[in-house]
Amino acid sequence: MQSDEQHLFVKHNGLLVRLRPADIRWIEASDNCAFIHTSDKRYLVSETLKLLLSKLAGKGLIRVHRSYAVNLNAISALAERELMVGNRRIPIGRTHRKNLMERITTL
Repeated sequence: MQSDEQHLFVKHNGLLVRLRPADIRWIEASDNCAFIHTSDKRYLVSETLKLLLSKLAGKGLIRVHRSYAVNLNAISALAERELMVGNRRIPIGRTHRKNLMERITTL
């Protein structure tokens, strides 16, 4: 995966597909790979969640669980132990909750 200021390219079905980091809704780890979820597709990349997050630093993504990172702008609801991105429930790990709460604005 390579990136520039506005886009990144993900290998998908033998092609390099251009994505905007803002289009990423969440990333889910799966062993040494990860699934990047957008509103309409899911891309499998052969990189760890930790490495993906380091490459996407400053793009609005935050780790919320050992297996999940979310786009802060995609969060639709938040509870004590989980959050919602659309209709998808994503767990919040105890060690990541404080950082998440520091990054969002509550009234």
